[in-house]
Amino acid sequence: SNKGLNHSLLHAMKINIELSIEPDEVPLATEILNTLRLITTHVGQSVPPVLKDPKQLLKGLVAKLPLEADNSKVISNIVGVLDSYNDHNAAVTDFVEAFENEAYDPRHIAANQAMAPYFSILHNKLPEHYNKDVQRRIIAKVLGHLNSKRPVDAIRMEFILQAEAFACLVTMDCVHTDGAVQTMERLLSKPDSRAAAITMLGKTLDLCPEKVAGAKPQYLTKLWNSLDRVTEPHFQYDLTFILGCKQKIMGQPPLAPNPLAAAAAAAPATAAPIPPAAAPMASMPMASMPMASMPMASMPVGAAGTFGQPPPVAPIVPPPGIPPAEPARGLYAASVLHGHEDIVYSLAWDPVTCTLFSGGRESNLLMWDKAGMQKNKMALPGYSTAAIDCHKRGNFVGVGGMPVEGHAVPPMVAFFDVAQNWKSRCMLPRTGAGLISTIRFMMTEAETFLTAETGLDGSNIIAYWDLARGGANEPVHVYRDQLSMISTLGVTAAHPNLAISGTGDGSMLVYDVRTPTSVGALGLADPSGAVRGHSSAVTCVDVMGDIVLSTGLDAHVNVWDLKMMHSSAAGGARPTVGPMASILVEPTPDVPIFKVAYANSPRPTLAAFASVNSLNLLDWSTSMTNPQLVPCTNFADPNVAGLQYHEIKWAPGASMGQPGTATLLAASEKPYIAAFSVL
Repeated sequence: SNKGLNHSLLHAMKINIELSIEPDEVPLATEILNTLRLITTHVGQSVPPVLKDPKQLLKGLVAKLPLEADNSKVISNIVGVLDSYNDHNAAVTDFVEAFENEAYDPRHIAANQAMAPYFSILHNKLPEHYNKDVQRRIIAKVLGHLNSKRPVDAIRMEFILQAEAFACLVTMDCVHTDGAVQTMERLLSKPDSRAAAITMLGKTLDLCPEKVAGAKPQYLTKLWNSLDRVTEPHFQYDLTFILGCKQKIMGQPPLAPNPLAAAAAAAPATAAPIPPAAAPMASMPMASMPMASMPMASMPVGAAGTFGQPPPVAPIVPPPGIPPAEPARGLYAASVLHGHEDIVYSLAWDPVTCTLFSGGRESNLLMWDKAGMQKNKMALPGYSTAAIDCHKRGNFVGVGGMPVEGHAVPPMVAFFDVAQNWKSRCMLPRTGAGLISTIRFMMTEAETFLTAETGLDGSNIIAYWDLARGGANEPVHVYRDQLSMISTLGVTAAHPNLAISGTGDGSMLVYDVRTPTSVGALGLADPSGAVRGHSSAVTCVDVMGDIVLSTGLDAHVNVWDLKMMHSSAAGGARPTVGPMASILVEPTPDVPIFKVAYANSPRPTLAAFASVNSLNLLDWSTSMTNPQLVPCTNFADPNVAGLQYHEIKWAPGASMGQPGTATLLAASEKPYIAAFSVL
């Protein structure tokens, strides 16, 4: 019969329907597919609904979780996609993968993106049969990542998102508080997991202190006992916040005032006056500092202040193995290096080979030995030397060259290699650039470096290069988030992938060359809300270990600690770190400071700075709130004495001054280099 024929044809027919849909169309698509299932089931042919690329749909939907105040619709769409799978395990696996790819994207650190909106989906918002399996897998992966072995000075940006994820899981009771406290105590007791434990504890105390307070007393006691055994200087600022939380939880009174800070407050000032807005910091006991109550693990350090009102400070602790330093006794004129024909712009000291490189307006790069004897002269035809830097291995040097008057050529970057008897290794023209203000090698074994450039169109960029990539005529990556000219870059071996910029508008951004945008900022909010490290142009940034020193046209030397970058702002925001100290080093705030020299300093509490008026040592070995300013004893020769030095560098291993003394090198508008001894 016709009825039987039609029935047979339907049984022999297989209908394939392919839909390409957006995440917002998931509910409608699911309804259509469910209708098709009912129709085909009615005629004896089941057609399972199949969504095109459900993993991509899940990723798109997870990305929408933090964008909606009420994300119930997004979650409903996610459930619709999960229901389209025939295999429950495959659905959960794909969702967890999409969730992790989105929630742990490192760009969230730079974009101030909180983790909580992602993890809200785990708070009983998925159907039970999904929620249980998703929670189990995410918790296991978070703990697995945080349990990995790391050095105590690990860069916490590598796991700070997972630490915040852990805190979110505790907040939502996905991880029981007693279990969380025991886990943190266990990780805290081992040096190779201590960095993660400290970060987890700080994040958890920030997001849900009441949860921690509700843990069983015996577990809390073990946690606090393990915390008492943490002595590494890398964690001192985390401990300030954590111990403040502990006092609140335990109902303890505040800590007694720090004797050193109290003594410093009572001592007469030997430095230039501190700005009136900052004056209270010299008399404030350390225990009452806002730092102690500020969640270092999760808030911007400068959040409580405004520009010109830096937070109270604590003395810098020398690295382990370095004895406390005696205050500097003086900076004395030692010798003069002659050989240049014109003004000297830039100096670079290579501590590996004890070699000085210098360059300026003339088209030559000069090379000097540790005694100040000229060893070589490398020609830069048509170019003056704007900036110089040495690779950490001491085998080659990079130069930022600017065309001299009358040469219609673009700025360039040139390299000279010891393996080629200091002949030019390569030259990279920067067509389109109007200025190369600085060059910095990254503190890694790789041949990677940064240039700060201003384009002919007025744009300001930081270009990241890798010479191993075929000498690369184009940078690996370009950072374009600076609005003002980038005048300086600082790098440090303590964090070999980080760089700190200083710009004409006073801002100081922190970059990790493994990420596409800046990862933090040093500074406080000005009246407009912009975060700035100085109230006017930043002239120099120099770094040693975790400590950053910066100078500006505002007559201040500011001191920063990169360890504070390890703790992000509230809800996963990009870290914004306030200064440990903001020191007015000239009588009035309108005296420009040209340069600061800190890297390679003979002491971790000693720096030198050059202003429009003078060359000085800055010594905070006894107190950072009340540092000593030690002016240089100048040359007797009136042609050398009283110069304005626009470039200064420490030169460890140099023998240009008195035996057994540290050497500071300085360049001015004269065609020679001055050497000073620190006695």
